[in-house]
Amino acid sequence: MSALAIFGVRMRPVLLVSLLFVLTACVPRTKPDALALRISAVRDCVAAAPAPANYPIPACSYQPSAETFLPKNGTMGAVWLQQAIESDATIQSVYQGAAAQLEAALKDPSQALALSEQTKVGATGKGKPAAIIVDIDETILDNDAFNARGLRNRLTTFNEAYFECWGDEKKAKAYPAAREFLTAAAKRGVTVFFVTNRREDQRAPVVQTLIAEGFPVLDGGANVIFRGFGAGEKDGSKEKGPRRMCVAQQFRVAMLFGDNLGDFVDGVDVSPQQRVDLVKTEQGDTQWGRRWFMLPNPAYGSWVSALAKFRNDDQDPTKFDRERNIETWVDDQLDAPPAEPKTDGSFESKH
Repeated sequence: MSALAIFGVRMRPVLLVSLLFVLTACVPRTKPDALALRISAVRDCVAAAPAPANYPIPACSYQPSAETFLPKNGTMGAVWLQQAIESDATIQSVYQGAAAQLEAALKDPSQALALSEQTKVGATGKGKPAAIIVDIDETILDNDAFNARGLRNRLTTFNEAYFECWGDEKKAKAYPAAREFLTAAAKRGVTVFFVTNRREDQRAPVVQTLIAEGFPVLDGGANVIFRGFGAGEKDGSKEKGPRRMCVAQQFRVAMLFGDNLGDFVDGVDVSPQQRVDLVKTEQGDTQWGRRWFMLPNPAYGSWVSALAKFRNDDQDPTKFDRERNIETWVDDQLDAPPAEPKTDGSFESKH
């Protein structure tokens, strides 16, 4: 057994999304040349954003600094993703649900974008070929082994250089349910765009991994879009909105998939309550389970930084303290005086 097998890579049950193969309606096909022109236009749109003068590329390193040691209580989310059948079941349920909704999504002429993005590119994509936008990590690729390796090395914060090392190994594994769904959608004429916040210098290993894991990657990885750039950004903007809109200018976005709120809307680096309000403002409440599909990720994500950064106590904003972020619940018994201990030999008196 390989080291990665020990530290978390395990096969998930293969899911056959049979529903997609029995749907009778056909998706209008786009001629190959016309499709290639649209994809090229998407890439030109993404590349048009200004790149920073200095694009820092971290050196591959497995030597975490002492201040990033992980507290003992920080492992539960990664263990759940790696070991719990509930994790497998949830992922399969998401893609089964998407398969059931695909026909309706392909018939709907509207863009499956946040309201603010629809305002900029147009609410309708009528006449455009259909596309699906998916995040990569913990949405279609399983990085359990990377998380396990980080825990073993006591990392408490995300380390870009550490992740570069992992990416170069090309050992992330597909979620079978994701592969089955996206492959079936591609066979129906849907173009899949893989929009990731991995850095451009990771293009070769990421594209090679996606191909090896059986995802519908176009020649040269033309439909794989990496971290975009914005004015003033030193390391590339992690906001995916501009990239989603580049796709929407040429395609009708039928569905979005991700494991992080930023895979669906921009501006997520705010307080937890503001994130709730943001989803309502962007009309996300009407999209979940229909056009937007969220994958579970209790291990990391913008939700962690939102809890850590937007508190009014003395919590270190760069670290996440689980106990400080658990809200108490309303229980009348908490305010009641303690009951007298029983001495009648009952279960309560013995325990």
